[in-house]
Amino acid sequence: MEYQQKLANRIRKIRELANIKQTYMADKLGISQQQYSALEKGDVKITTEKLQKIANLLNVTPEKITEFDEQKLFGNIESSSFYDSSVANINHINENHSREIKEIYENRIIEIHKMYREQITELHTIYKEIIEKIQKK
Repeated sequence: MEYQQKLANRIRKIRELANIKQTYMADKLGISQQQYSALEKGDVKITTEKLQKIANLLNVTPEKITEFDEQKLFGNIESSSFYDSSVANINHINENHSREIKEIYENRIIEIHKMYREQITELHTIYKEIIEKIQKK
């Protein structure tokens, strides 16, 4: 298997272990989910710059991605220091991801609440205008 394909597979496996969706990665990289999928299939050349961005999103170094060995990780779980650091990184990613999602939802709720208040105010204004027109007749 060629280097780009191996690299793409390693990225996919690390992302899946971190329980991160392709859509999240694509959004953070500023590309479509289809483009990101092609990247993980090895259809797109992964530049050093792109690898660094992906590594940052996965909270690992580019070296951890290039050195990732699934057999070592799952074949020798008890003694693998890579496993220990990977689990710690994955837990950290999940915590950060959860906080980020929570913040997005909280901000959206605030926006919706503000829009709701504005619409209520507008409805009250319209209601008053209607009442005034009815009273003038």
